[in-house]
Amino acid sequence: MTPELSGLVVLTDRRMARGSLVETVAASVEGGARRVVLREKDMAPASARRWRPPCARCSRRSAAS
Repeated sequence: MTPELSGLVVLTDRRMARGSLVETVAASVEGGARRVVLREKDMAPASARRWRPPCARCSRRSAAS
């Protein structure tokens, strides 16, 4: 397995999360997740697109630190 594909992968489920979707993604990345998959099957595509930028900012902030 190549290094960029190894590590912890998180699949989201906002119905099971204790915080908001963004808080969950941020905590996952801070905890060591290398990849986060927004897997919200019940969410309309337009709504899912609105969640992508704030979640992506979480991962970029973590990568910068």
